[in-house]
Amino acid sequence: MDTLGKAGRIFGRLVATKLGWIGFLRSMDRTLVRVRIGFPDRANLHQALLESCHYELESDSDYDNQVSEMFIRYAEGNRIDFGTLEIDQSWMTDFQKSVVASCRSIPYGETLSYAELATLAGTPGASRAVGTVMASNRFPIVVPCHRVLAAGRKMGGFSAPRGTEFKREILELEGAIRQKGLSFEL
Repeated sequence: MDTLGKAGRIFGRLVATKLGWIGFLRSMDRTLVRVRIGFPDRANLHQALLESCHYELESDSDYDNQVSEMFIRYAEGNRIDFGTLEIDQSWMTDFQKSVVASCRSIPYGETLSYAELATLAGTPGASRAVGTVMASNRFPIVVPCHRVLAAGRKMGGFSAPRGTEFKREILELEGAIRQKGLSFEL
């Protein structure tokens, strides 16, 4: 288990979407502490979330219903502003916070390279360090690391089930591939 176990009481929600099962964990103060995406079934998602921490399923919270609806609508191809959701940054360094904030500013349907994100975050030349921050992203889609590409417009990695295939799927959903006429290499 990681540091989520220190966050106090944690609530979770597992949601079936057109992109597969999506789950999120939140603290009592409605701060997201983990998001997992693209699972083929509820059982695998539940197990992956349990690897983060013990949590209680919350089924009737207005907040959980709102966040669930955001993920469902996103998976249907709607532009959703996840910037309104507070994420737990207590474990992040100042550099990580800067990279995450910059990543959250990448518009729907747009992409940047790790080098461009490093520059946006105020640390030109730190593309490898930015890649490390993106690889440890606890909040995929909310912190849209899928919009960050490796040098040469290559996909780079992606930690969701199905890896870069899933990354390509959500970039296509957002129109990032069609709009730019891009042909990403896997």
